[in-house]
Amino acid sequence: PPARAAAWLAAVHPEDRDGLVLALAGAARSGAAVEVRHRVAGPDGALRVLSGRFAPAGDRDETSGVRRYAGLIADVTTAADGEGRLARVLDAVEDVVVEAVREPEGWAVGFATAGLARIVGAPVPEVPAELAAMVRGLLPPEQRARLAAELDAVAARGDSSSVVVRVVRPDGGSRWLRVTAARTGTRDGRVVVGAVVRDITELRRAREGLRVALESVSDIVREARLRPDGTWELLYLSAVAERLLGRPLPESAPERLAAHAAAVHPDDAADLDARARAVVSQGVPDTLVYRVLRPDGEMRWVRAALSPLDDGAGGVGLTEVATDVSDLVAAGGRAGDARLEGVIAGIGEAVYELRVDDAGGRLTYASPRMWSIIGVPPPPTESALAVWDGAVHPRDRQRADDAMARALEGVPLTVDLRMVRPDGEIRTVRLTARPRLLPDGATLVAGTVADVTGEPAPALPLALPAPPAGDGVRPAPAEDCPLTERQLAVLRLIGEGAGTEEVARRLGIRSVTVANHVAAVLRRLEARSRLEAVAKARQAGYIR
Repeated sequence: PPARAAAWLAAVHPEDRDGLVLALAGAARSGAAVEVRHRVAGPDGALRVLSGRFAPAGDRDETSGVRRYAGLIADVTTAADGEGRLARVLDAVEDVVVEAVREPEGWAVGFATAGLARIVGAPVPEVPAELAAMVRGLLPPEQRARLAAELDAVAARGDSSSVVVRVVRPDGGSRWLRVTAARTGTRDGRVVVGAVVRDITELRRAREGLRVALESVSDIVREARLRPDGTWELLYLSAVAERLLGRPLPESAPERLAAHAAAVHPDDAADLDARARAVVSQGVPDTLVYRVLRPDGEMRWVRAALSPLDDGAGGVGLTEVATDVSDLVAAGGRAGDARLEGVIAGIGEAVYELRVDDAGGRLTYASPRMWSIIGVPPPPTESALAVWDGAVHPRDRQRADDAMARALEGVPLTVDLRMVRPDGEIRTVRLTARPRLLPDGATLVAGTVADVTGEPAPALPLALPAPPAGDGVRPAPAEDCPLTERQLAVLRLIGEGAGTEEVARRLGIRSVTVANHVAAVLRRLEARSRLEAVAKARQAGYIR
């Protein structure tokens, strides 16, 4: 036996011999089982890799102190070659493979490929406990909690997910890492998660540089990630979006996402979401137009360019660069500019603009889609309004007139009307009206016309009811009064001491509509303040 042991030991590769002896000696002293791996040279000089597992085969002999071990030795050369090749590949690529185990005190990294040293700028310990301590030290507390929460979710769901965290290197520098983790199983009753880690610091800096540049222009930048559960996570929304949405942006990302989603026109929200998801899933950019409704009731037109988000770990989200093209729509409509049709090509609704002044009403623009809905060729501008009015179903004409009258009083409206085509077919359209008072005293009404034939009627009334009696709405007392009934109602309430919000509440209109009426009153009465306007109206006998 001693000769056999000597021959076996002599065959062990010199670089592995001391480690093998120390491992066996340590096991003999403690009486524990031991696993060893070493290389041996065959008779032909070829190296083979052997793996052995040994366990005590009895108690130590008290006289000689000898402890017997029994075990198995297997030739694992082929597997070792594969592991070696895999290790060399992983060391050569930028991605780092790590394995984390759910310990009672939290997640602990027990394995990481050598590429981690490039990311953290320091040697990576081989001892699992030291490696786990090093990784914990690299993560600031808030980043550690963020990563732990994501790993907990992955472990509970049994799927995969990605999260971006920041680490602080020993030299004080920060790096941003995208961690894509998946549950891989359990070991000794503990959950094991494998992850691929990629350093996206330079990519993030480039994107932040782009964001800074875009903050100085009017374009809105939005970045969002599509989570595995199908919901959106907002990564970034530029501050200039406040001008488009007409409201301050909340602080938290979820609230910002909700504010942006709530502002998108209900008729455009589903299409925007579907096309955004298609960009993420197919990796193909897209361009579309959608509308935004501001809190004051004003509608804005947005042209958006959607692109897959290259975050260094595959396209898991999208970037939207949005431009407010409302002025282009208005300018193109008044001038008949052909650019308008390109702007609204992504919307299946018609766009119109109606100007009403002392000379009457004039349809200043209507997109071709508006005429195709009622089945007639686009008429000349001077007869366009008459052609449209003539197509309204006789039983709906009064409702159409009432809705437009309300719009001219400053109330945003939506109303469903039946239209009769030349061939007798009846189509139902949904007409929106967004009024705006112009400096010259005229009212501009702009909106959309959608073919909603076959859709169920809305559950709520689409037109606001007339204001209740007793809120000061009375006929003008003199033929020469320059104010409308609604403007007189606003002025009476102001004379009673009501503020803008109270006037809006009592008349059932929006605050911005009240402001528009006040501006018109000041201009028509040539007053410099609300109080002066009230005084002049009382002196003239317009109000009491």
